[in-house]
Amino acid sequence: TVDHIDYQVKPNTLFVGHPGQVRLFDVEENVQFESVFIAFTKDIFALMNIQDGLESLIGTLGKTPVLELEDENKSMVEDLFRLMLQVKDYNSAYQSKMVASLLQILILIAAEINASLQEDLPVRKQTYINLYREFLDQLNNYYKKYHFTSDYADLMFIPLKRLNRACKSVTGKTAGK
Repeated sequence: TVDHIDYQVKPNTLFVGHPGQVRLFDVEENVQFESVFIAFTKDIFALMNIQDGLESLIGTLGKTPVLELEDENKSMVEDLFRLMLQVKDYNSAYQSKMVASLLQILILIAAEINASLQEDLPVRKQTYINLYREFLDQLNNYYKKYHFTSDYADLMFIPLKRLNRACKSVTGKTAGK
């Protein structure tokens, strides 16, 4: 589950998350699978010698948190993970820059997969998912100040009815539930 939306864990799936997202991985007993988890801070962008472009790209990726890898992408991503693990144990003054470079490649591959998925998603469903995620971001930022769903609809400059439709489309529940 990512941001209260259920996704099925399948082989060759890449999950992309960002701070503030609600994530839960519920795995049935006796089910075996292999996974790799990479977490990093904003400091890594300085090592990539890039401007804000890649950072905003990661935010975009978080809107489609589950990316299914095709065979060609799967082998490339597996190779990148393997290299990252090797570099982690490599004693070099350039170790951090090496990891940053590999991570940058991984992010760009994920962005390419994400772009093709966005083209296939119906516009209304994509809009509802984006509105729901924006609602969660606003809720995370202003939960101490605002206590009514109408306040969040106002913050998002949309009617409450549209916010409720978006939430119900994504989760089966209205914004207030």
